[in-house]
Amino acid sequence: PGKSGRAIFPKDFDGRLPTVIATNENLAYYGASLADKNQLKVSLLYRHGIQDFTYENNYLQDYVLAEGALGGAGIERHGFAHLDCPLDDDSGFFVMGKMEGEDELHLTAFKVPTRHTIYVPPNVIHSNDSLKGTWRTMLSDEAEINHVQLVKAHRQGNIESYEHFNFSFEPLV
Repeated sequence: PGKSGRAIFPKDFDGRLPTVIATNENLAYYGASLADKNQLKVSLLYRHGIQDFTYENNYLQDYVLAEGALGGAGIERHGFAHLDCPLDDDSGFFVMGKMEGEDELHLTAFKVPTRHTIYVPPNVIHSNDSLKGTWRTMLSDEAEINHVQLVKAHRQGNIESYEHFNFSFEPLV
C-alpha cells in the first residue's frame, strides 16, 4: 500500500503505442465503452464523486516524471469503476491495457472525442499520465490503487538495472 511496483518491459521495447479513436468497438477489447452509447447497467461498490481535473501541457514532465514526485510514468488498476470525459479538444491520450496469459500485456492509447465519456470498469489496466486539458472524472477514494512504474530491464553481467521510460504514441489509425 502506498508504494508503486514495477512493470518490467524488455530493453528493446521502443515505448510506442498504437493510437485509435475511442469507439465502442475499439474500447470493447478492454471491457470499456462509451457511456453515452451504451445501455449497460452498473453497480458502484464504493462511494464515488465527480471532479474536474486539469492536466497542464507539462503535466507528464513536471508532475509524473519529476524527481521526488510519483517516480515515473506508470499504469494502474483498481477495484472501482470510473468515468472519464475530456472537456478540451487537445486532451492527450487515455491508455488502456489487459493481460493475455501470464506475461503478455496489450496496450492501446485512445483519443477520446471531446465531451464523450468513457466507462472504465473495475480492474481495467489504464494510465492517465498522458492526459491534457480538463477531464471530468467520476472515481472513488475508498479503494486501493495498484500502480506500477514503467521500466526497462538492462543486464550487465550479473547486475540488472532498471531505466524509467514513458510511452510515445503512433499517429492515429
